[in-house]
Amino acid sequence: MEFLKTLKPPALFAVVLAFVVILLGGFYLFRNGKSSEEILVIKRGDFLQEVSVSGKVISAESVDLAFNQTGRVSGVFAKVGDTVLQGAVLASIENGDARADILQKEASLEAENAKLADLTRGSRPEELAISEAKVTAAEADLTDARESLKEKISDAYVKSDDAVRTKADQFFSNPKSPNPTLIFETDGQLRQELIALRVLLENSLTEWNTAIGGGTVLSELAASSLEYTAQVKTFLEKAALALSSLQASSSLSQSKIDGWKTDISGARTAVSTAQGALVSAVGSVSSAETALSLAEKEFTLEKAGVTSEDIDAQKARVKAAEADLLSARARYQKTLVVAPFIGVVSKMDAKVGGIASANTSIISMISTDAYQVESFMPEINTPLVKVGDMAAVTLDAYGADVIFPTRVISIDPAETIRDGVSTYRAKLTFLESDARIKPGMTANIVITTEQKKDVISIPQGIIFKRDNQKIVYVKNDESTVERMVETGSVSSLGEVEIISGLEEGDKVLLNPGM
Repeated sequence: MEFLKTLKPPALFAVVLAFVVILLGGFYLFRNGKSSEEILVIKRGDFLQEVSVSGKVISAESVDLAFNQTGRVSGVFAKVGDTVLQGAVLASIENGDARADILQKEASLEAENAKLADLTRGSRPEELAISEAKVTAAEADLTDARESLKEKISDAYVKSDDAVRTKADQFFSNPKSPNPTLIFETDGQLRQELIALRVLLENSLTEWNTAIGGGTVLSELAASSLEYTAQVKTFLEKAALALSSLQASSSLSQSKIDGWKTDISGARTAVSTAQGALVSAVGSVSSAETALSLAEKEFTLEKAGVTSEDIDAQKARVKAAEADLLSARARYQKTLVVAPFIGVVSKMDAKVGGIASANTSIISMISTDAYQVESFMPEINTPLVKVGDMAAVTLDAYGADVIFPTRVISIDPAETIRDGVSTYRAKLTFLESDARIKPGMTANIVITTEQKKDVISIPQGIIFKRDNQKIVYVKNDESTVERMVETGSVSSLGEVEIISGLEEGDKVLLNPGM
């Protein structure tokens, strides 16, 4: 040190620099003199492949319920949060006619069964008298139905005549002539159609009136009356369309226009009502004719005596009545919303007095029996996961220390696009029932996709490719050799399964390039 104090600055700098160079050179020589090889001694052990995804707890069963037809809600029998049994009625729409129809079909079935019993027992004089009385009653019903039809035909004519010749003719000049004229301006095509229909209706109303007063067969008169009524309805619809765009002017007051509109609206209602009554009357005659025919056949059967064919025919009628009853009950069921399983009501939008639309969900249920986990896996994970794989699930609500065992039960074959990314929905079921599990909870899922024991595996980074072959570098005494290997699955830690090429005890270089 005393020697250094005697040196001047340039000489001192040269000495220090030489010292540093010597130190660095020594460090380099020391470093290269030490072995830099790192070796992995192959040992067999456990191999675990896992996939981590997130998901959500859902009910194992959930359903949105709706009425099969539109109607007014007449009853609501559950509220949100209620636990209901399978088959419980949750809500209903007005169904008095459906219940009455069931009662009627039940009575009809009982009657047919009674007839079958009578046939198998044989005919008696009093039964013949009853059958004959049914024929008489059916004849009277048919007579009444025909008289009613005649009245409905006459009423339809009166309403149609009033609609055309009184209400509509207010805005026609010379309406009953071959060349009537519309007294206001409207669309040219519509104007021509109205005039043409007015000419047609003048002839139709005349023919209709003649047919009513003449000897036309009732069925033919009913058919032509329906045709005439349809012509009048079309005429009134076009008249209403023309009046809808009519504007008041110096020659035509608004009050006049409003009066025409009111008259035509009333005429349309009257004609539509008369047409509906006419259709119903035609149906009543047809039903009465059918009933009479049936009563006559039954009376004929009673007089002819019972044969095996008669009994078979009656059995067929019983089956038909049973089918009618089933149909009536099915129609009644469409007015109800019924719980399909034991569960909890999660939505109840049905309100008494409100209108429920057909096939529009107003009630929802979730099952109380079991819950599942739903996960949307990235497509990169789907080749690894299969149905039956076991998984450990933790729920954010209880932390990572509380593990719920689950199993994969389904994987959708089709993709689901979420945020523009292709995913595949998987469902897992909890293996044990646990009251802590609630729908909607966030789940963290670790799926064990492959688990093996006594497997050789090495890090991915020490496997190299050469000429499409996978190789590792194995230390053999003092030399290093290339060894081709066949690989299998990749573990969750990045370890690659070695199927062939390495044995326990082999020494593989971790950094062969150093």
